[in-house]
Amino acid sequence: DATSSRLHPNPRPALAFSNAVHMSATIRLPIRLCAFLVLVAVHTELVAAGPPVPEDSTGSVSGEQVSARFMDLPAVDPAAEASASNDPPLSFEQLELRRDLRKCLAIYYGRPPDCSHHSPWSIMHTALGYGVDAQIVAGDRKANAISWLCWNNPCRGQRLLSMTDDMLQLHEGPGVQGHPGQFLAILAQARVRTDYSMKVEGINFTVEDLIRREQQTCDGQSELTFKLLALSYYLDTDATWENQSDTTWSLSRMIQEELSKPVVQGATCGGTHRLMGLSYAVRKRELEQRAFNGQWKRAQQYIHDFHEYAFKVQNPDGSFSTEWFRARGAGTDIARRLQTTGHILEWLVCSLPADELTQPRVTKSVRYLTDLMHAGTTDEWPAGPQGHAIHALALYDERVFGSKPGRRSDVLANRQSSRRDVR
Repeated sequence: DATSSRLHPNPRPALAFSNAVHMSATIRLPIRLCAFLVLVAVHTELVAAGPPVPEDSTGSVSGEQVSARFMDLPAVDPAAEASASNDPPLSFEQLELRRDLRKCLAIYYGRPPDCSHHSPWSIMHTALGYGVDAQIVAGDRKANAISWLCWNNPCRGQRLLSMTDDMLQLHEGPGVQGHPGQFLAILAQARVRTDYSMKVEGINFTVEDLIRREQQTCDGQSELTFKLLALSYYLDTDATWENQSDTTWSLSRMIQEELSKPVVQGATCGGTHRLMGLSYAVRKRELEQRAFNGQWKRAQQYIHDFHEYAFKVQNPDGSFSTEWFRARGAGTDIARRLQTTGHILEWLVCSLPADELTQPRVTKSVRYLTDLMHAGTTDEWPAGPQGHAIHALALYDERVFGSKPGRRSDVLANRQSSRRDVR
């Protein structure tokens, strides 16, 4: 629609996804539900080697390793769409997965949240899931979720933005941003253009103004995770700038700060957001074909090591540990399984190399999450875990099955077939 076209993504690459193989959902789903019911205890097992730690400044990585560890991402432009016809045809199992995944996404897409009952934080997670296609209910009509937030409309009586001394301010706390830079990170993951309009207290802005605001407020004493993700997407990776205290910052410095912080212990959502920010930075560097040295080399190797570690805490059914990265765990709480598997899979599909997306260890996780979400369509999932789980599946649909941002509503409404046929 008109709103989606105004929000059309930048001609910049998205970040990635995975693939899966399974029998008919009508056969497998009851089996999975039974498996949940018979789990009577949490099996937790420490991973012997422990989680990865960043290399020190003397570590080394070869150029071959650098080029091999990044995914070949689809670009959101006509050239990428034209190249889709060169993809190999889908197998019968892949076609089944595409059908089930899109059916699942369509069910949740058909239930947009009412902004009078959901906070800005909740609506941000709706926007995370479906990107520029995300919708909400506003009174007696539907509205675009990103447009609603950028124009600072109320959500459950709260507004995300305000003005102080003619300066754009973003609120943090319950119901609004949970972390510095979170809203810009949502826009970056939706690939919203820098010239997209915003309006706060009658004053016109663009996303570019929000970018500058996040640059000005970089501070080594505050969380940089979401800022790193957002600024990695919107800035040149060699860019430098001054914050509001006249201190020089760069993406390299932000990476250094993030690598000094924990992932396993104490990080938000098990450390998945920190890994996502580092992965966005590393991938952008690869796309620019810049050298990997210093902090960039450390980040690249750290993400590679964490890829391998993540699969060590994966459960046999494809879910990821209910203990995040601390240990193996298969707790029986379904909401917890959605939270951990959704977040970890979301990060993996945004950072794994293309040739790993169809490996069984990835595909069974995609199938697991698809079945879990479909089985829980009558439940009221928490907004955050649901948004991240939907984002994981939506990214998979883009990367593997060719769905395009800005056109998702048509694909989900009709669950259209891809141009690729069965082998």
